[in-house]
Amino acid sequence: MAKLTFIFGTMGSAKTAQALMKRYDYIQNNTKVLLLKPSIDTRNKIGYVTSRAGNLTAECVLYDQNTSIINEFEDLIKNTDVLIVDEVQFSSKNQIEELKIISEEYNKAVYAYGLRTDFQTNLFEGSKRLFELSDEIIGLKSVCHCKEYAIVNARYSNDEIIYEGKQVEIGGEEKYRGLCYKCYKKGKIK
Repeated sequence: MAKLTFIFGTMGSAKTAQALMKRYDYIQNNTKVLLLKPSIDTRNKIGYVTSRAGNLTAECVLYDQNTSIINEFEDLIKNTDVLIVDEVQFSSKNQIEELKIISEEYNKAVYAYGLRTDFQTNLFEGSKRLFELSDEIIGLKSVCHCKEYAIVNARYSNDEIIYEGKQVEIGGEEKYRGLCYKCYKKGKIK
């Protein structure tokens, strides 16, 4: 039986690079892969998943917060072997439940890559549901500037950590940095 796997890490932990490498590996072995991404992520070229690590890129199918993944993409799902979802934390609870259905009832392997928590260390809705439903959970390790493991996605501006604001503010390395909890609490971005 196929599994729903959640692969999470902080900003800069190469989640997207690993998602694209997983896609490449499957394609090299004549496996049909459907690559999905929430449309809220507008950092790079629209309709593509792009990694800063190694400058990898691939075309993807976009969905928004209100999309029923099964209803909208059922034909694509039926004609694929594996689903890979990037930036999955931006998915709704219902969309994560659909990914679980796809893994179980459609018997498709689903790999969901994303962040565990926001800049205030709160779970994203999609990530929370993935922790509740995933058959396998894999945490990617990345390192804070102090050499401890980074577990927090710190939002910053002018080298100052920002602790208040709306949960979703799209950005990359210019706005977020993976830190250990101690450096996050001390306000040390460098």
